[in-house]
Amino acid sequence: MVTAKHRAVDILRRERTARTYAPELTRMIESEWTLVPTIHEVFAEHAIQDDQLLRMMFSCCHPRLREDARVAPVLHILCGFSVGEIAAAFVSGVAATEKRITRAKKVLAQSKKLFDVAAPAEFSKRLPDVHRALYLLFNEGYHGASAETAVRAELCREAMRLTAMLIQHPQGATPTTYALGALMCLNAARLPGRVNSSGNLT
Repeated sequence: MVTAKHRAVDILRRERTARTYAPELTRMIESEWTLVPTIHEVFAEHAIQDDQLLRMMFSCCHPRLREDARVAPVLHILCGFSVGEIAAAFVSGVAATEKRITRAKKVLAQSKKLFDVAAPAEFSKRLPDVHRALYLLFNEGYHGASAETAVRAELCREAMRLTAMLIQHPQGATPTTYALGALMCLNAARLPGRVNSSGNLT
């Protein structure tokens, strides 16, 4: 039942994200002038395939934001983490984290389009922040701040899936990305034995 509930929450979060970006995508394909370039970009060899979540992560890591404020909106807006969970991940106060997210949202609201993953210079600048976001997503699943369950394997799997997608991208396949993926795989091997039949950490 707990697993089913978390799965339902994940689906609702994805639908919320889809509704958020639907207006922009609609504008991009509603005219012949933008339809063809949009399709070419989506299916280009350099584009991140499968879904747009990683592209949205890069969009949230905006250079106008302070370094300590780039990962928080990724976790809050895209991953659906509560302010308390993000504060625990950063070992920070809830009030300070909430202000950080609010300021970040104001900056991101001024951006009119998703980040262009074809820009090599900007990609490499934002990549470390995406690495941190993926690591914290996995860490929250491995043993985070949830009061309901000590381990949330679905978050670990999603972090591993997104990291694998990043490795498939020409600019994302850096030694750090491979190292992050290897670390996740190493820790994921222990997931089946992390909790006992009562749901407590072993």
